Amino acid sequence: MTQITEEKIAAVRATIRKQSIETNEHIFMKHFLLRDFQLQDRVKSGETTTASKFTCSLQDADKIIKNELLYTDDFVNTPKMIAEWLYNNDTESIEILGTAEDYIGKAYTGFRWHDWNKGAIKCNQFIVVVRRIFNKQGEDTFDIGNAYPILPDEDEDIEYEP
Repeated sequence: MTQITEEKIAAVRATIRKQSIETNEHIFMKHFLLRDFQLQDRVKSGETTTASKFTCSLQDADKIIKNELLYTDDFVNTPKMIAEWLYNNDTESIEILGTAEDYIGKAYTGFRWHDWNKGAIKCNQFIVVVRRIFNKQGEDTFDIGNAYPILPDEDEDIEYEP
């Protein structure tokens, strides 16, 4: 097991700062551009049980995601967590849950309780999928493979966007 040094954590922070969802075609095409009927079609087709998109700007989403990946307090150190995964785990990716202060997206779900006639469900939480890649030198590093809004927690009040 590799020891996670401050140098490794600093390298993770530097990599996060260089990341941008603005150049990720999947995120842009599936989680920004789609219109409501297209989100609904993804659910109806069985492609997914919940389809979501960001409603904030691409630049705002990029900033919110980076802030979540760089987040550190007395209990959580996301860069250290990413370093521990990167250097001590062989899984291809990890998912990091984030929460924004305001609504940043909306979603349609196939669950029976969602009445689409009321509109999309507002989302202030999101998932960031950090995936393992190899740089030109063949060393392990990572990028943002995906990011998307998720439904509110079950104990939260559901708000609809008409």
